[in-house]
Amino acid sequence: MKKNLFFTIITSIFVITSCENKEEIYPWPADPWYTFNTEIADTVLSADQHQFTIEITPMEDAQIQDWEHILINGIWDESLPGEDDKWLINSGDCSWIKLEKLKKNGKSIIQVTMNSNETSERRGIRFYVYTKVKKLYAHYCSHEIKIWQNGKEEKEGPFEVKVRYKGQIHRSMATLDENEHIVYEDADFSAFMKELAQRGGIEAIARENGIIDYYDKDDVEAVAAIQRMMEPINDFSAIEPRWCSFATRSDANPYRYMNANALAYCALFDDKGYKDTHIHLNFMNLTDYYDQERMKNVGLNDKVTSLAVAYNGNDSTICAVLTVWEDTDYNWYDDDRTKHRMSFVASYNNPTMGWRNLKHVPCLTGGDSWNDRISSISFHFGHYGSYLKDY
Repeated sequence: MKKNLFFTIITSIFVITSCENKEEIYPWPADPWYTFNTEIADTVLSADQHQFTIEITPMEDAQIQDWEHILINGIWDESLPGEDDKWLINSGDCSWIKLEKLKKNGKSIIQVTMNSNETSERRGIRFYVYTKVKKLYAHYCSHEIKIWQNGKEEKEGPFEVKVRYKGQIHRSMATLDENEHIVYEDADFSAFMKELAQRGGIEAIARENGIIDYYDKDDVEAVAAIQRMMEPINDFSAIEPRWCSFATRSDANPYRYMNANALAYCALFDDKGYKDTHIHLNFMNLTDYYDQERMKNVGLNDKVTSLAVAYNGNDSTICAVLTVWEDTDYNWYDDDRTKHRMSFVASYNNPTMGWRNLKHVPCLTGGDSWNDRISSISFHFGHYGSYLKDY
């Protein structure tokens, strides 16, 4: 997850320096509801100390010159179970953050000052910006704004990288250096990975948790099987869910957003361990598919650090395929969309595929890992042939 952060927020917000409000005022959905414009670049910060400003601009048709109040109405408690339940309404300690209303070039802004987070737990606040209307207890309210601050990260320990090429398993223990680059302990394995990267045209597919399969163009059967798997299914054959139990409310479970009736599911998160900002998809029909050529559109460009895929169908010849690319537009409108990509596949015999930390997943073309590298994705059902099953 990226540690640098720049906030550009065009919104209206009021200042509060304590969690207690002397005047009991509630935002009211007066017409128009959207009184202020809000554009947020990011809402998740590192554990370091931060100070930044948020520019607040009323909409042109709002007939409001300035905003008056900031209302903090939620404090994040990491210890509570479900994501929605973690927000404690109007309670909790917010002494670690200060919101001040200031003037800059004649405009009202909010200056946000955050102390460093010395704990390992994430913390956050939820607040509104609004203004009174004709001295009545009714208010125009902006979008809800949430800010999180991550806890201090513990130093990464050694981890194993395991790959399969032409049916043979290669493995090595590895660590991350100060720039979070993968360093292999086994010199022969390191040389092998460099050789693979230089060959070009290598297809990377994760079909089992903890193992990455590499295929080259010389493997004719693999090329044909992969091509068939990568083509979205366009017939209307019906398959039924197997009612596998993947989902729980635990934050550590990447399948917590999966619909019990879904045939396939995927989720991508901007922090390791399946946490923080995310998108998730539930497919109910065999012809469902999702293409996102620019992850910037969903706020996750070059930010994904963990992901998960599940297949819940009763047909063993079908699989769920999540393919990720380094660049936008599937490698800049590459005609066959086969370059600078990796696929994560869930199948009948391996119904879940998850990587809790993409820092541990090599990216051959980038010379580093897949962490904070994904810029476009595609998710669909594909045909899972016998060659890939027996590989």
